[in-house]
Amino acid sequence: LLILVVLGIFYPVIFAPLNSLDDPKLVQHYLNAENISFETIFTPGGGNYYRPLLEVSYLPAKYWWGLDESFLHLENILFHLLNVLLLFSVVRKAAQLLGVQSLWLPLSAALVFALHPINTEAVNWISGRSDLLTGVFLLASVRLLLNSKSHWLFSLCSAFFFILACLCKETAVFLLPAIVLLPAFCLKTNSNDKIIPAQMFKTWSTSFLFALAGGGYFVFRKLAFSEGDSGTSHVISQVAAEQGAELFAKGHIILKVAGFYLKKLFFPFPLNFAIIHVPDYYFYVGLIAVAIVLWTLFYRRLATFFILCAASVGSSALLIPFLRATWTPLAERYMYIPSAFFIAGVSVAIYHWQESVRCKHVIFICVGAVLLVFAYGTSNRNYLWQNNLALFQDTLDKSPEFEPAKHEIAKALYAQGRTVEASEIAASIHGPDDPETGQLLLVNKADHLLRSEDWDGALACLNQALASPGHHEGAIQKAFLSLYDYRMMKESGDPRVLYGQAIPHILRLYELTKNPFYQYRLGQAYLFLEKKTDAQKAFALAARLAPNTAHYRQAALKLSKSLAE
Repeated sequence: LLILVVLGIFYPVIFAPLNSLDDPKLVQHYLNAENISFETIFTPGGGNYYRPLLEVSYLPAKYWWGLDESFLHLENILFHLLNVLLLFSVVRKAAQLLGVQSLWLPLSAALVFALHPINTEAVNWISGRSDLLTGVFLLASVRLLLNSKSHWLFSLCSAFFFILACLCKETAVFLLPAIVLLPAFCLKTNSNDKIIPAQMFKTWSTSFLFALAGGGYFVFRKLAFSEGDSGTSHVISQVAAEQGAELFAKGHIILKVAGFYLKKLFFPFPLNFAIIHVPDYYFYVGLIAVAIVLWTLFYRRLATFFILCAASVGSSALLIPFLRATWTPLAERYMYIPSAFFIAGVSVAIYHWQESVRCKHVIFICVGAVLLVFAYGTSNRNYLWQNNLALFQDTLDKSPEFEPAKHEIAKALYAQGRTVEASEIAASIHGPDDPETGQLLLVNKADHLLRSEDWDGALACLNQALASPGHHEGAIQKAFLSLYDYRMMKESGDPRVLYGQAIPHILRLYELTKNPFYQYRLGQAYLFLEKKTDAQKAFALAARLAPNTAHYRQAALKLSKSLAE
């Protein structure tokens, strides 16, 4: 039944195109990655994110079916299906610990998770796979953890899956506080005695093992990022910089965000791909969320353990509005994993409650109604994701101040040949005060001006972005190269002048990426400008550093030898 429901409701996703936000870049990255290997994946040297298993998950699609979008979408659906089955197993084991043999409890929990509309973003967006894959390993870890008292091997395997989850997405480490506190919880319904401190150490080895696993992850990450971990450094600097009144103000924001996400778990509508504002009244809902967490620490039972897991993993999403490292400060996909644990906890809690009421059939009717509403919302959302123009128009309607949505709408209009409408939308784009987002908006606006052959306007936008590039210098430098390449293709301007202007950007891109392809590009530019000595050096370096499978290596080697004669 679960397999039929998931495949039936998400079947249309297979026919969806690549989402214009990030998906094309992801596909191009893996298509053009010629020197990709497990060594380069697991020891990248530096960067913001360390998600090697996520990268590995794209390799079958690269080598087996050429990163076709239908197969990429199918993989996401299958990951979601696996999570649904794992949640069914988790809740079934929980039911057995409570002395319940009926399957309706795990089945209803799994169905609610399978159909919950808040999860459509993670499933439909190929670039959102990190949440799906992390969920697989975290749910497997908790499932094994529920068996940890049977044999120490279950605890060891559970900790291993926890590390694998961290290697998919770093936010998995936020589950650690809930796991460490597990010994303080009664997992069986007949454990009615108060928990005394001595009992907390009965399974101390499991807590210690997970603490060791969490520390091991950071050590492994440190070794993999031998040239610097800019992601962790950025988080630490942002958190440490806050003090006094600013910290208090951001605490108010954290409570608003917590309240917003709590409401989304119960009632996910309206669904929005770009959530940028949260009304102030969610602050009071956030206080309720805090009260729920405190309640889980006081009433330590199986249901509250699952809710604490949801709160632990979900707490990572409360930091994102301050880190300025994502497209939007809030997102529905951040609740994918918390929703699984939250649904498990609420399901077990409702089971306890229904034992003391007479009208049990009312509960079944309510669950059925919830499933119908969720199925309708998820189905509609899946169809909306099949059209980039419709999706981003819906996004702009719900977040009219979100300028990046206009860029995506303009791209969709260009793709449909509606150039006049696309140009009008592009002309209305204005960068926000936030430089992290503003620089990308300027790059996007330059791209639209380039399509309209407004060379001066595009160059002005890129120069403005480069004046304060933030974390986006690489994207800005690539946009400069695209500008010069497009002008030469259109035969607009003196090629010698354009090559001369492109050289500093090629040199800077090589400094930023160490990609030998840019040495090959540099050699081409020098050769056109008849600087044969410089061209020979660039081609020689490109041939020496390029992987054996690189398409340009043989050309670089041949040109290097001919110029050396």
